Amino acid sequence: MSDSIDSGLAVTTAERPPGLWSAVREAVLGTEQDFTEISISRAITILAIPMVLEMA
Repeated sequence: MSDSIDSGLAVTTAERPPGLWSAVREAVLGTEQDFTEISISRAITILAIPMVLEMA
């Protein structure tokens, strides 16, 4: 009898969605984004941060 048990199930980890600080970092660094591929709220955040900093 074998001591190891193989259930055949693969364990996957769910990727966390990028957070607010990640969006702020991308906006300040000016990383290149395809705004048609990301969520609308993330796109607005990334576009708004440089505009606000420019007005300050």
